[in-house]
Amino acid sequence: MKAENYIGLIVLGQIYGVNARDVGTWLKNLSLRHPDGRPTRDAVQQGLVQERSLEYGGCFWHWHEQKTCAILDGMGYKRASQQAGEQHDGFVLYRGS
Repeated sequence: MKAENYIGLIVLGQIYGVNARDVGTWLKNLSLRHPDGRPTRDAVQQGLVQERSLEYGGCFWHWHEQKTCAILDGMGYKRASQQAGEQHDGFVLYRGS
């Protein structure tokens, strides 16, 4: 069994081939983040997010990789590895979504 892994929005964005802001918007649209970026109570109760304190005050949140990706996958968001074009002899074929 794979160990639990908590990651930031930048890494989540890399998994899906988008920037951190896009992933943050997706999580807001799924009611897992508040408009100000804080995770919702639902996200905390589901074990999707873990708060990390900064050395000089403040905090940031890391998201449970497997659980969060399962939700995003279930909503139809494509991972970067699924978006790659198909390689053929001398050309790349990109299929519409």
